[in-house]
Amino acid sequence: MHRPLIFIGSDPTPFQWFRLLPKLAKHPNARIILEAGASLYGWDFEELNVVHSKVILGWEKLLYNSKNLKSSPINSFDGIIRLGKEALNPALAHFFSEHKYLTQLRFITHEPYEDALASQPYFITPEVAFSWVDLENKHTQVTSKKWHNTLDELNKEYLEQLEQHFNQGQNNTLTDGAVFYRLSKILPSSTPIFLSNSFPVRDQALFAPMWSVDNPLISQRGAAGIDGISSTALGVSLSCQLPAAVLTGDIAFFYDINALLSAKLITKPLIIFVINNGGGNIFSSLPIKKAAPDSMDWFITPQQVSIEYLARSYGLNYSKIVNSNQLWDNDWAEQVQELLKVHTLIHSSTIQTEDDKFKKGPEETNQVYPTSINTALNVKIVEFITNSEASIAERNDFRK
Repeated sequence: MHRPLIFIGSDPTPFQWFRLLPKLAKHPNARIILEAGASLYGWDFEELNVVHSKVILGWEKLLYNSKNLKSSPINSFDGIIRLGKEALNPALAHFFSEHKYLTQLRFITHEPYEDALASQPYFITPEVAFSWVDLENKHTQVTSKKWHNTLDELNKEYLEQLEQHFNQGQNNTLTDGAVFYRLSKILPSSTPIFLSNSFPVRDQALFAPMWSVDNPLISQRGAAGIDGISSTALGVSLSCQLPAAVLTGDIAFFYDINALLSAKLITKPLIIFVINNGGGNIFSSLPIKKAAPDSMDWFITPQQVSIEYLARSYGLNYSKIVNSNQLWDNDWAEQVQELLKVHTLIHSSTIQTEDDKFKKGPEETNQVYPTSINTALNVKIVEFITNSEASIAERNDFRK
């Protein structure tokens, strides 16, 4: 491969993230796409700068445009290397399907993949892969500086487009994208962020791309849908023992509301950002809208439940953002930053612990059980009232 695309899906193994990825990134013409949930272990490892320099930001827009722009640099890859789980973003799935004639190397994680794209991948176990991939000594390719510069310029242009759109085009209509972009400017670097299914896990790539290289991102993709989002997020907080954030939709939040009974177990600040657009509005942008327009209420399940009353009933702190003026208020932003302020990054000792878990058997891992602190004051709910129609239109505009 002269120009390999390295794709990391959600939940790569520690071996893949800390050892294999830095090796692969040394290929002079490799570029990297990270799906939400790929960086769950954080960014404290060797060759960090090399990996960061190869990450493509705004890749969803590039992939949508690559359908029509044959000259797009995204169409210049001559091979695909895949780590982590299956690609779930529709633009990525379409790209892999359209390019299944390329050589694809897929590294086995927890279990062999079912190849949903009918390509013909080569399966390699991590141990074999690590001894096989010695790019420092084996590659002879010359760095394609012009090609890298084009991709880097596209990264820069996309970030500038986001800034111009949200900073200069502010209006009083609050959108999901505006919430993501604003939070991307507020949440401290290295804060673990848990992304709910439905729109949140998709909006990160569009509106908060820098989280892909600044923060550990955790997601729960797959057939489980919105099951147990808050429960998993609380578990993430207990596991990492760092101030953390959750971005979830209203239906996902309601669906797992009794998870908040465990809020009294949380010992570090946890903010649950609920984007309330009045229902499961992702179905408004899916084919089901045309196939069964008269049945949309059964899919969207519009609701008028009071999140404030629910939060108060569980003893949680609560606040609400209903317009752009509140969203861009500096005092509110400083309060969030202070609450989530991380005085120390995820240290190498933490990473070593994760690596040890990878090498040890489960019987050797000590179990630590959480103890109730009899208060839920460490968990805060922030609700955003957003406009679903404006949000969908905004997503479509950014993908053009």
